[in-house]
Formats: sequence, C-alpha cells, structure tokens
Amino acid sequence: MLDFFFEPQGVVFVGISTRPGREEFNFLQNIKAEGYQGKAYGVNPQGGMLGGERLYRSVRELPEPVELAVIMIPREAVIDTFKECIAAGVKGVIIITQGFADADAVGKAMQEEIVHLAKESGARVIGPNSMGLTNAFNRFSTLFNYWDIPERPVSVGVASQTGFFTCSMPFTSGGVGLSMDLGNTADVSFAEVISYYDRNSRIKVITLHIEDIKEGREFIRVAGEASRRKPILAIKGGVSETGKKAAASHCGSLAGEGEVYQAAFKRAGVIQVKDTEDLHDLCKAFLYYPPLQNNRIAIVSPTGGAAIMATDACEAHGLKVASLAPETLDYLRRFSPEWFEPPNPIDLWIAGMAQGYEKTLQEALEALMVDHNVDAVIDITPAIDAPTRDNSYGRTFLDVIIPIARKKIKPLVVWPFGTHTLEYINILDKNEILGFTGGEQAARVIAGLYRYGIIQNRPQPGSPPAVVSRERARAILKQPHHQAIINVLEEYGVPVVVTYFAPELDTALGMAGAVGYPVALKIFSPAISHKSDVGGVKLNIQNPEELRVAYKDLIAAVKSKIPGIAVEGVIIQPYLPGGVEVLLGVKQDPQFGPVVVYGSGGILAEIVADVSFELAPVDDATAWQMITRTRSYALLKGVRGSPAVDIDSLIQAIVSIGQLAVDFPEIKELDLNPLMVYRQGVMALDVRMVIK
Repeated sequence: MLDFFFEPQGVVFVGISTRPGREEFNFLQNIKAEGYQGKAYGVNPQGGMLGGERLYRSVRELPEPVELAVIMIPREAVIDTFKECIAAGVKGVIIITQGFADADAVGKAMQEEIVHLAKESGARVIGPNSMGLTNAFNRFSTLFNYWDIPERPVSVGVASQTGFFTCSMPFTSGGVGLSMDLGNTADVSFAEVISYYDRNSRIKVITLHIEDIKEGREFIRVAGEASRRKPILAIKGGVSETGKKAAASHCGSLAGEGEVYQAAFKRAGVIQVKDTEDLHDLCKAFLYYPPLQNNRIAIVSPTGGAAIMATDACEAHGLKVASLAPETLDYLRRFSPEWFEPPNPIDLWIAGMAQGYEKTLQEALEALMVDHNVDAVIDITPAIDAPTRDNSYGRTFLDVIIPIARKKIKPLVVWPFGTHTLEYINILDKNEILGFTGGEQAARVIAGLYRYGIIQNRPQPGSPPAVVSRERARAILKQPHHQAIINVLEEYGVPVVVTYFAPELDTALGMAGAVGYPVALKIFSPAISHKSDVGGVKLNIQNPEELRVAYKDLIAAVKSKIPGIAVEGVIIQPYLPGGVEVLLGVKQDPQFGPVVVYGSGGILAEIVADVSFELAPVDDATAWQMITRTRSYALLKGVRGSPAVDIDSLIQAIVSIGQLAVDFPEIKELDLNPLMVYRQGVMALDVRMVIK
C-alpha cells in the first residue's frame, strides 16, 4: 500500500525553488544528482526553467500522471493544491508545510479537511509538518536538507515524528534503508509503516521515534505480529507529568503517559530504548547477530579490574556469568600454570606472558565459541598501540579477533581500552563486529539480543475469563446507586466487603449493630476521591460509644479539610484486619484503552509507587508477572513469620478486573484500594469507579 511513496514511478515537487543549487533546497536537482531513475517534475507559480528542466505552473499542467506529490507551499494554498493532486490521480501526497494541527485552531481545521478529502478520494497523506522519506535502495529522497544518500543502504526501516531522526539516521540507526517522517500523522499511521517494513525483505530492523500514537490498539496488533519476525526499537518523546497531576484516582495518578506507553510497548513486543546512543548500538547488534536464546556470558580479559567491571555490568542487565563446560576448563588449563584455576571471567595475563598473548587469546576465544554453556563472549582487549601500524600489538590482536568474530558462531563483543580505542572500534565496525568503549555498553547490547529472543518466543495470550453474564453486568452497571459498583464487581468474581450506606448517625448505629462490631466507618461523598487524605476513615470501632465519637470526629475532620463539602453520609463495613493490602484498578487511556494497575496498596499507594502496568485484557501468566515485578510480592509470600497469602485468588482478581474494563470501556477509572489478600481469598475494602 505504500509502494507509491517509497518507489514512485513519477514525482512532482510543488513549490520548488527557481534558484539552482543544493544550498537552495532544490529537490528536483537533488534527487537527480542522487541517481533517482523515475520521472520528476517541478511546480512553481512563476513557471520558467531550472537547469534545463521546465517548471510547470500547477499540477494540472503536468504532461503525464505521477504517483507522488511533495507539497512545500504556504499553508493557505495547500488545500487547493491537494485538490489538484486528487483530480490528477496522484496516489500519495507528502505535505512538508507546517502550521496545521501542530499550530493553531485554524491549522487544525485545515488538517481535518485534508483528511476528509483524502478519505473521500482514496489518496494517502504523509504529514503535514513532515520532512518526507528516503529510500536508499533506489536512491530516492524528499529531504530538503543537505542529505547524501549512503552508498551502502543498511537494512533498517525508520518511522519518526521528527526531522531530527530523519536527518541523523547514520548516528541514530547506524544507517538507513527506508525512512519516513510521519509529521502530524494525519493519515498514514505508525501501524501501516510497521506493516510495510515487516513485509519488506530488505528490512531487518525497525526503529521508531514516537511522540503520540492515535490508533493505539491497531499499533499493538500490527507491532505485536511484526515483532515476532523483526526487532522493533522505539524512543518515546514528549512524556509529560501534567497528566499524572490532573488524574483523580490512584490508578489514574500512577498510570501516566510514560507508564502507559511502556505497557503498550511491552504488549507489542517493542523494545523501548532510552536514548539515541542505545538505539544506535542495538540496531547494529540486531543487524550483525541473531537473537539470543539464553543469557550466559563469558568474559575474556588481560586485566582483572576491567573483567570485574564487565561482570558487574552483565549482572546489572540481567545476564549471567557462564559456568564453563568441563572440556573448556580442561583446554584453558593446558596453557595456564598448575596453580592457576581458569575461572569466568578468564584472566589471560598469566598464560599470555608464558606463551604469547595473541596465541592465548586465540585459543581461549576458539574454545569459548564452541562451549555449549556460553551464549555470548565479551573480549576486553588492549588498544595501546596504533592498529594501522605494521606488526603493532593492536594489529596482531585484531588479526586474532576479526576472523573468529566474523564466523558469527555466537556474538563476540569487543571492549578495546587504551589511547587507540576509537580506531579499534572503527576497524571492528567495518568488519561488522560490535566494539564499545566500556563494559556497560557491551552488556546492555547483549542483554538486548537476549531480550529480543524472549520477545520472539513469547507465548500467545490466554483466553479471557468466563463470567456469569455480561448482559446482567451491563444492566447492573446502569443502576444509579453505589451498590451497582459492588454488584458488578461480584458478577466478575471480585468480592467486595459488605457495605451499608447511612445518611446520618442513628442509621449508622443501627447498621453497625446489624453488621457486628468491630466496624469500619468511612465518609461518603462523590466529591472525595481519597478518603484517608481528608481524615474520612475510622477503623476498628469496638462499640456504639466509639462509633458516636468516631462519627463526629470524622465529619468534623472532613469539613475542616474541605470547607463547604457536601457530605451525603457514611459507609459502615465490618472491620477485617489481617492480610496484605494491595492496589488494583484500571485507567482508560485515550490511545490504548484500559490499562490494569497493580501494586502496593493502602495509604502508601502513591507515596511508594510500587506498581506494575499491563494493557487489558491480561491472562494468568501476565497477572503473575505483574505481581512478581513489585516489591510487595515479598509480603504476599510471607515475611518475618507472617503467613503466605492466596496469590492464586489475587491473580484471578487481576484477570477479572482487566476483562471488566475491556467489556465496559465506559469505565473511565476503577480503584480497589485496598484490596486485601488473605490466606484464603481476596476482599475489596474500598471501591471507587468513574463512569464516562
């Protein structure tokens, strides 16, 4: 569907400069100089000639139809020109012009009209506010900067929402094969570009720069399928704290934009990277090596200090120092003194002094390459001599490393150290070997290869839970009374503590007697989100006298904290001590839909922020992962003599809440805080739901 963008048989540039030269951003001359073989035309209202080529006054004057139009004129003229393109049968339009939804209300309305025209006609649009695209394979680019298409295209497909990414691909992605700047993403979406790259056999790695995704669930579906075949790397920009501060509920506050995108990327199998350096390194790793199926690392070094640093870096990134196979240890002992036991990390200095470091290094690396207990190797090597000088130590070491690494038996990552480190890395790079200036980078990249191995082999999600009746649940949810919230949760298998509403003290006393002491007393007001924050909770009330005092104190405290607050009454519940307090809830995200939030509960929910996030629905395995990612997991297992609690029931509650949110997208926010996890079963002690 996007071939007419990346491989157009004909293209017209509307708004082209009449001044010759690359410095004038002259698209027509630039693409011909780069070697584009298709038909190319220029449109300028003044007409005339440019470098022997006729310039046409409008798209209507072109001598033949073209597939692609690139528009770079003032925004007031864009819509009329877009209509001309549609009438001329143009299939794809790139709008370079700024000042649409990225600007003011007028620009937003103009962009909406462009989208409407595109849908009516079937034409597709990239932008507005886009720098266009590059196809290095067929020497075609619409970039207006001083961009030299690389002579050797790299099998990387880039989709971004910034010209920075488009202009700096050699440094962010290690090169480029296909690249598209989506700009305002008015029409063509990330999902479509990912799908195109996934089907393109020339692309091995997909990289994304994302500021905003409009069709979140479609992105997850498409990226989720593509990521099983090709690694997808993403940088997320524009994460703001404003959304967190504005949120009303615990879950809304904790699940800010950054956390939601993390959950979305995880669900889609997209590897989120922290910066352009990380992106560059991982791109090269995926171009050079297949994903790892295990995380056992061998470290070879002439210096114990650097080996320890590399070991620390490996463990910090979830890698294991490999236990070498017996035959490897026997082999290494042959060129070591009798008193030296070769461990991992392997210090080659002593053996190297005895028989020559080059020979020792070669024998060690060859042994590790065939060791079935080793998945990748980090080689720390001296770079103290110029590698370009004949018979230098550096040249000798590289002559050992390069042939072994180029066999690609398993990843061999090199950390050169010394005054010529960068020269070594450049030579390694030309031989498609990973070289870095430190053990941290080496470990991070190997961890990325292992992480992608997990992504490729991740299981398909399980089936949703069975509920008694979604139809009955929908009817319950339409009821105006707060009891509807409790009933619908119980319909989905999440029990809620027996709850009574009392509009005044005498009713509260009667209900407490019916419940049986001790009881819990809580304020009831739609205007109050967090009862504890305003003194609106009293626990472990033992008798009617304590209830009278607690009631007066509670009302006074709330009205003191929030003058003029409308208090509708109080809630009476049995006081149920014991168990572990957790937070469980949902936030509806405008792009990705319901996000399940789980973590430490009670009054510490937002202070501790010990939470994990997943997009709904979740299956049993995903719910288990959510639990184990939090520090509260230790409490659930039992600590310092306290008994373990019913994690199986907690898993089912997480799964059920996720399904509830999927079934009823009108639930904007839902908090169960605390949800008590007992030795047997769970119980929600406080529930808050916001319906759109």
